[in-house]
Amino acid sequence: MIAEHRLWSGGGVGIRRYDHPSDRAHRDPREEVSTWHAVSFIERGSFDLFHGRRRWRIDAASLFVTRPGFAYRCAHDGSHPDDVSLSLYYEPAAREQIESAIGRRLAVPPPVVPRTDRLAYLRLRLLAA
Repeated sequence: MIAEHRLWSGGGVGIRRYDHPSDRAHRDPREEVSTWHAVSFIERGSFDLFHGRRRWRIDAASLFVTRPGFAYRCAHDGSHPDDVSLSLYYEPAAREQIESAIGRRLAVPPPVVPRTDRLAYLRLRLLAA
């Protein structure tokens, strides 16, 4: 089981924290489908991400990026995983507003990207907020 903690939301944007309660066993779903655009910073632990025939190991050195309709599967080691993530999410309408403001469509990122210094700074700013 995954616990979701809504830390902040407003205007179609929000910040959530996800973890696994230590007193409950976790079972990975066969498939998950994202309904939001989101960037998730892995704070602790790791897990495997599967999308199509691709597999990635997700940990604190990487970010997990989703978009509406993105289908994936996560696999954790054991029945009591310890991974924790901080996620910045936004509604599809927010993406459309951004694209309208900049006059072009945003690129579709891969589901896993490395945590760069700029992204680490963004994480620190989110935590400070």
